Amino acid sequence: MTELFSNGFEEGNFNAWSGTSGAPTVQDAIKHHGTYAEQASNAGSGATDYAYKTVSGYSECGFRC
Repeated sequence: MTELFSNGFEEGNFNAWSGTSGAPTVQDAIKHHGTYAEQASNAGSGATDYAYKTVSGYSECGFRC
């Protein structure tokens, strides 16, 4: 396996990501590992906060999160 992208928000921001939608934040209160994690919300109206990464040049790509 070739790792294309890995980011645990340890920069404290979204600079390593291609962009965001809504208003996600980087926080340090609740995390799986490391110092920071993304906090996103879904208000139930279909509007969801998230960060995304664009990967190109591959005909097939798997991911885990």
